Amino acid sequence: PYDKYKEGVRDAIQFYDKKLVGASDIKEVFDFITSDDDAAKVELQDGSKVNYLPTKSFKMDINPDEVVKSGVVTADQKSRLAETMKWKYTSNFVTKDNLAFMDILAHNNWKRPICFTITVGQENMGGLQPYLYKEGFTYHLIPFKPDTASRDQLGKTNTLVMYDNVMNKFKWGNFKTAKYLDPESTTMFYPVLTSMVLDLTQNLINEKHNDLALKVLHKYDAEMPDIYPYVDLARSKYYLVATAYTLNDIAYANRYANSIDTYLTDQLDYNYNLMQKDASSIDGRTVQMSMSLLNGISQLAKENRQTAIADKVDKQLKD
Repeated sequence: PYDKYKEGVRDAIQFYDKKLVGASDIKEVFDFITSDDDAAKVELQDGSKVNYLPTKSFKMDINPDEVVKSGVVTADQKSRLAETMKWKYTSNFVTKDNLAFMDILAHNNWKRPICFTITVGQENMGGLQPYLYKEGFTYHLIPFKPDTASRDQLGKTNTLVMYDNVMNKFKWGNFKTAKYLDPESTTMFYPVLTSMVLDLTQNLINEKHNDLALKVLHKYDAEMPDIYPYVDLARSKYYLVATAYTLNDIAYANRYANSIDTYLTDQLDYNYNLMQKDASSIDGRTVQMSMSLLNGISQLAKENRQTAIADKVDKQLKD
């Protein structure tokens, strides 16, 4: 209820570890930290009493039929659902936005999708990363059994839903043909879209949908310009090259490999010229990453018997 955290009420609730055994139900936690009963409060040095968070270990029991009925997952995904969601809250405070979110978790009952934009900081995810699945520009909270083998918890996708969104629902606009792209488009949206495509194609391959993964690569190529706002995009596109080789689209992989090579050698030439005037002015990170990526491109080319590219890059590295 809004009255529990309206302006001036429970602006920040501090964590005091009460050493509770096991995880506590999120509804019980919410009710406790918003209770007006003095028994649910801690006394401060000045004698006042305030609500507090007694544990960071939360849980929420899952009714699979309810989750399927609400459209959170499809019927054929029902077997992947966990019996109980368990997670660790990550902050020592519950601020007003966190409290409102706990309210949603405790009382939504999967009636509406719970999503985070993919640009939100991890500190705002409340420790729910094991249950967040990318579906495009959002992470969708889905109570699947956690994938403990995944090192990149935010690289997980609800794959076929995301595929449909990317291929059929996205409005790409004129990104590819625009005469001018503002800095926000090139330094935020472009890297985000590239990363999104990499996650989707990799997970499509992992789930044995190589044909769909190849369609996503070609959609990216058709809709997005081949630009490099900064050197990290060369690293992202290195993985595009690797993915294209995996899918046996040699022409696609070679085209992007040559594009990366052109960009990186230009960066190295630029920094070399800077070094002639003032060694302290070079961008050491760009130089180091460029050398590493060029070696990687050479290795990928050799592994895929693309000797012309490998020989060219090896010669550049020696020069």
